[in-house]
Amino acid sequence: MIAAFKTNKINDPKGASSQGTVLPILVAISISHLINDSLQSLIPASYPIIKESFQLNFAQIGLVTFVNQITTSLLQPVVGAFTDRHHLPFSLPIGMGFTLMGLAFLSSRGGPQCAQRSSDARNETR
Repeated sequence: MIAAFKTNKINDPKGASSQGTVLPILVAISISHLINDSLQSLIPASYPIIKESFQLNFAQIGLVTFVNQITTSLLQPVVGAFTDRHHLPFSLPIGMGFTLMGLAFLSSRGGPQCAQRSSDARNETR
């Protein structure tokens, strides 16, 4: 009974033209997913550092969480719909690469100080 649902196009090796690219795509998606999950866990872990560096109160830290979650909840479906219509196979790894560079910058010694200097410079011009 299950064999009745199988079609020749799926079972025919000639019909599966992308058979050789399955493993590299799965590896790229897995690495991108790992970086995305790392970002989601690193932002809450950095709250004490952000709170002290920028002298934020708990309401402002909550606002950081809110913006992070809203951005994730709203942008992921929009970007997903766009990439479903426009085939960009390397957009996910490239985007996660930029995220990784941003995390590496923030984790470096100059990341929070650079952001603080930028914030101070903006406040001085007002």
